[in-house]
Amino acid sequence: MDWMTSPVAPNRLEQDATTRLFFLGFMTRTERYAIISAIINQLETIVQEFEEAAIEAHKKDIPEHLKIVVEYQLKTLDMGLHSHQSMLGWFKKTLLELEEKCDD
Repeated sequence: MDWMTSPVAPNRLEQDATTRLFFLGFMTRTERYAIISAIINQLETIVQEFEEAAIEAHKKDIPEHLKIVVEYQLKTLDMGLHSHQSMLGWFKKTLLELEEKCDD
């Protein structure tokens, strides 16, 4: 199960995080901690990138005829940010739960 501790591909974060979570019980406590921490680090980077992109996007002067198009494009960015923030919060909570357990 070496793949469990290998880096997660950024373009497959959601799928890989879910798969690793499913098999996490086969790993040692130390490995579980490292895997969850790596996912958290990656999510923090992605959330920061989404936030920076949103700030930059809102600074742009949009021509009137494209405003409705851009509105929904920005909603897509907002949805991605919300999704990754939610995942980040969930994995942080899971890491805290792991820290509180004394199972190995």
